[in-house]
Amino acid sequence: MPSNEYIINACQELVRLKYVRSLAAIAKECGKTAQYFTDLKNGKALYSRKFLDDLIDKYPVNKDYVLTGEGPMLNTEPKTFMRPLPGRA
Repeated sequence: MPSNEYIINACQELVRLKYVRSLAAIAKECGKTAQYFTDLKNGKALYSRKFLDDLIDKYPVNKDYVLTGEGPMLNTEPKTFMRPLPGRA
């Protein structure tokens, strides 16, 4: 499994584009604590395959980007249920 850099970048992009309010909200949605991204950023933890699978299932994150750093961070055609938060686009 590669470093945490690409998964953090993709999740920050989700927040920037207002698909979700915060990294803590992503962590909670994927069964982790609010501390999870801090641990990833500080190198205290490595993301798991299960976290990646949960993330991709819930958000339009490009798996190839997370694994290789190549391609767009987010899928160009997100799942129909994924839209930016109301009033935040």
